[in-house]
Amino acid sequence: MLVMASEADHCVMDLLYRARRNKLGPDIVAIVSNYETACWHAEVNGITFHYIPVTAETKRSAERSTLDLVQDFSADFVVLARYMQVLSSEAPPALEGRLWPMS
Repeated sequence: MLVMASEADHCVMDLLYRARRNKLGPDIVAIVSNYETACWHAEVNGITFHYIPVTAETKRSAERSTLDLVQDFSADFVVLARYMQVLSSEAPPALEGRLWPMS
């Protein structure tokens, strides 16, 4: 699974805890965030972290970069771990059957 997160890191921490305790099931292949908050958590757990900042000017390219990572990592599904960005109409087809929202 690929985890998408924003600034609040409690959901990422919960997923990582469950993964360490073998209570999650799938492997976390990467964490992608528009904030660097979760970087430390990823590094400590040996998981690739990608920081993709989002501004009004970069929103479309940032989303495209994130969707490319889903493909690059061959993620079976994507967890929206408090990812607080509105996704464009291009995202649902690219993520069809892969989304797992988490609040």
